Amino acid sequence: MDAKILEKLLKAQQEHFEKMLVRLLKPSEMNDTELYSKLVGMIGEFVFDLTSGMTFESWLGRHRSYFEEEGKTLPESSKVRLLLSKLGPEEYAQIERKLLPTKLSEMKFDELCSELVKEFSDHRSKLLKRFEALNVKCSALQDIVEFGNLVNAQCERAEMNWDHWDHKLLQLRNMDLWLFIISFHHIHFYSMFFHQSGFFSNQHCFRFVGQMQSTLFNYFFETHWQCLLLFVFHKAHSQLTQ
Repeated sequence: MDAKILEKLLKAQQEHFEKMLVRLLKPSEMNDTELYSKLVGMIGEFVFDLTSGMTFESWLGRHRSYFEEEGKTLPESSKVRLLLSKLGPEEYAQIERKLLPTKLSEMKFDELCSELVKEFSDHRSKLLKRFEALNVKCSALQDIVEFGNLVNAQCERAEMNWDHWDHKLLQLRNMDLWLFIISFHHIHFYSMFFHQSGFFSNQHCFRFVGQMQSTLFNYFFETHWQCLLLFVFHKAHSQLTQ
């Protein structure tokens, strides 16, 4: 065989071997690319919205497993890049301005998360949070269970779940339970049952129980239903006699 031909064959074989070796030595890079693309489609965008309770901490609590479990094999830089890609335009610009001259892409993942939690959290005072919770109103068409969840979330944010708080009349043990009841003062069911008089007849009481027992009382602690009913009657009477 001609020496030049043999040399070409050996060179081609060596190049082919080098390409195969590169593929064998870097399988993780290909897998990381596929995993990154998959996670991009799974993780939702973060948009800061204080009125609905969407802070970065709540967003991260929902998506943390994607970074720590599914994406645990990703390099640190890829996790940071993935996190930054999920910030809304305004959120990205805001955190970028705050951390200048530090480049966001050069930060550690945990460090960046810590800064985002501090920047996009509820900075209002406890007093203001409690004032907002006490002004929660239930609309006439709002689902009772959904509203109960809203009241519970508001009380948690305002640190108003006092396990040993006692009402002098009803001895209620949960502040959120009490707040749930007083929030109904804009609902039309008061006028539905008590519009003809300012006092409570047996007929009104029985009608009220029939309409509300399956939705309101079963949703809360069964042992408190008599207290809840008494308190609602008292609140309705106060509204009608104003």
